[in-house]
Amino acid sequence: MAYNELLQSRIPIENMKEKLIKQVSSGRPSKYVQEQHIGLLFDVFDQGEGIMAFCAEALISQKTFFNWLKKYKEFKEAYDIVINIAGRQWEKLPRENPDFNFPYWSTIMRNRFGFGKSRIHLDKEATPLEMFKMIKQGLSDQEISVQDGVQLTTIAKNEADVKKGMIEDKAVSEQMSIEEAKAFALELDQTLQKLDLLEKNIKK
Repeated sequence: MAYNELLQSRIPIENMKEKLIKQVSSGRPSKYVQEQHIGLLFDVFDQGEGIMAFCAEALISQKTFFNWLKKYKEFKEAYDIVINIAGRQWEKLPRENPDFNFPYWSTIMRNRFGFGKSRIHLDKEATPLEMFKMIKQGLSDQEISVQDGVQLTTIAKNEADVKKGMIEDKAVSEQMSIEEAKAFALELDQTLQKLDLLEKNIKK
């Protein structure tokens, strides 16, 4: 289907009500059409709009949208691309409109595009050393901010302190060998030193 045909295939607003009633009454699930819906993704997100706008245009529920993301690889890939196109439109607003609504802009940027959110998540089961490596890599790849790095480092240090206390209790209650307890304590101490150094470097 050519691009012009894709534009023409979009539902005029005056026909939406009739089509919605017909579609829901039929009881049939919404049909995914690759070229049509990927083209619609681009059109909607190029206007700086998001999932809600796409669903309104396509006359589908958000549940259907996310099912399509899971089921159709090309649809998910297209979405991963167009979300950046929409984000670019929003990023330009502060430069092009000095009097824009900052609180609204900030909310959209954070909720829709993850602006200001940490892109790494520390696994609850991760060891302090694993946490340290994840934080260091996240900073290196610029996937987390300096502020996020400090906060995550503090979490990792607290976790290391907790685990150190637990292993000391375990050594007493389970008769852990002195060698095992020392080895584990040494690993945690080394990790804490690394985390302290990382925190100092981040704050510079």
